[in-house]
Amino acid sequence: MRILINALYLVSENLGGTWTYTSNLVSYVSALRSDHEFVVLANGRTASAFELRGEKTRLVKVDLDVESRIKRVAWEQLALPKLVRDLRIDILHSTGNTLPLRLKEKTVVTVADLQYKKYPENIPLARRMYLNWFVPRSVRRADLVLTISQHTKESIMYHFGTPAEKIRVIYLAGLSEKDAEQMQASNEEVDVKQPYLLSVGSSLPHKNLPRLIEGFAKVAPAIPHNLVIVGEGFDQRSVLHQMLVNTGLAGSKRIQMRGFIGRRELLALYRRADAFVLPSLYEGFGIPAIEAMECGCPVVAANCTALPEVIANAGLFFDPLSVDSIAEALGRVCRSSTLREDLRARGQLRAKQFSWEKMAAETLQAYEQVAG
Repeated sequence: MRILINALYLVSENLGGTWTYTSNLVSYVSALRSDHEFVVLANGRTASAFELRGEKTRLVKVDLDVESRIKRVAWEQLALPKLVRDLRIDILHSTGNTLPLRLKEKTVVTVADLQYKKYPENIPLARRMYLNWFVPRSVRRADLVLTISQHTKESIMYHFGTPAEKIRVIYLAGLSEKDAEQMQASNEEVDVKQPYLLSVGSSLPHKNLPRLIEGFAKVAPAIPHNLVIVGEGFDQRSVLHQMLVNTGLAGSKRIQMRGFIGRRELLALYRRADAFVLPSLYEGFGIPAIEAMECGCPVVAANCTALPEVIANAGLFFDPLSVDSIAEALGRVCRSSTLREDLRARGQLRAKQFSWEKMAAETLQAYEQVAG
């Protein structure tokens, strides 16, 4: 069986969970022992970043104007079906929500979340229109729909009327083999005064960082911890900067906005933080929570969407819409070393239930189900 994994839409390695999922799928599924062949379709900008570990795996690069979504979508809908026929592909797997709608071969599509339904304001109008048109039709066209949590499965069933048996939940994971090697080899110190809390996110509204900042400001006088936020969109014109001004913490070092950082530095921050805080209002899975657990960092998280499902009893939860609830949870974890040790132990145990090897093996089973 010859399987094509469509990663053409991945124009940057800074695409968060979508990039992490697809790159690890390619790396780990190509390393599995099987009689199947894999073809990875990627754009010229990011193709070199994919690690192909199997002898029966090949990379096909398409040099498109990656800045033009219209050209990419047109190519996928019109030219990709011909490529699939020319390469004699048995199954096409698109990891990015949409499929070529006129493809005759068998198909699998991954729909990681329906953020565009829940928080349409996060997405430009043109992309929102594209998703509203293509995602439901791709879900109907697919022979099998993969998703990354029971929460997203239920959302797909609700919005599109998709039968449960057509959707398979395959959980993601946290650290990859490369991450684990870096973490073991690194004794890197971090340029952050300890103790501190760590959060990873962006300035998008659903990441809920303004409420985290407000909650931290409320409890800050009573705790010795600083707050370190890693992500993007933190310039002086952002809502986050204005929140810092409003709380009176803009000129202090109690809250540090770090922007994008290297992977090694992030792992070092996880390892030395007293807790990792994930205040997001919407997550399809929550990879950073698993990463933090694997690094021995206690997790404090929002009690909504997929996070309680993924974190289970290994985290301390709060209401992400309540500043008081956020402040109370931060205060609890900062004041109690006993609580932190309990969460650390629970987290490391919970994280063992997730791995990229397991994700890849279950995805291969999904391909075989479709082929069969």
